[in-house]
Amino acid sequence: MSRAHLATYDDGNTQALWGATALMLGLLVAAVGFFAVMTWVDARNARDDANRAAAKADGFSAMPGMSASSTASLGALTSYAGAAPENADALAAAHTPYPAELPAALPGPVADVHLVLSDITVQVAPGIKYSAWAWADGAPGPVIHVRQGQLVKITLTNKGAIAHSVDFHAARIAPNKAFADVLPRSQARRPAETSSGRS
Repeated sequence: MSRAHLATYDDGNTQALWGATALMLGLLVAAVGFFAVMTWVDARNARDDANRAAAKADGFSAMPGMSASSTASLGALTSYAGAAPENADALAAAHTPYPAELPAALPGPVADVHLVLSDITVQVAPGIKYSAWAWADGAPGPVIHVRQGQLVKITLTNKGAIAHSVDFHAARIAPNKAFADVLPRSQARRPAETSSGRS
């Protein structure tokens, strides 16, 4: 082949390469343009949807307590913040506070603790009651004071209607070794060695 023929052949390949590149770039520009238009349409639809939702929410202002505006009335809801009943002093005088004293630590190398759980109705305010799980017929539960290194044996008597367990956050033992659910109307005993904490 002559040099002139090779030069013509190379020019033909170069032109074909540039033609293919231009075609690919054209397709890329078309694809990017298509996605840009679709993104714009989606954003416009989202804005329209948000405006419709906001307009619909404004319609709730006629319902008591449903308005989001700060000047809206609470409707049927009444705030009792800062309010006290007429007999507040008598209620306070009749209230027995929970004793804040730490009970003595249980003596000996083994501390036997018996917990009883029951379902009770608690009155949190005059006429306001709710069902509760209670330890020793009240809340909060009893304070268990032990010394570091003591073996603590917990006996849980479940007088409640569902299975319960005790979650000892300070215990350094795997839950599957010393923890178990206690079925209703039954009792279980589990040891747990205390290895951290203060006496």
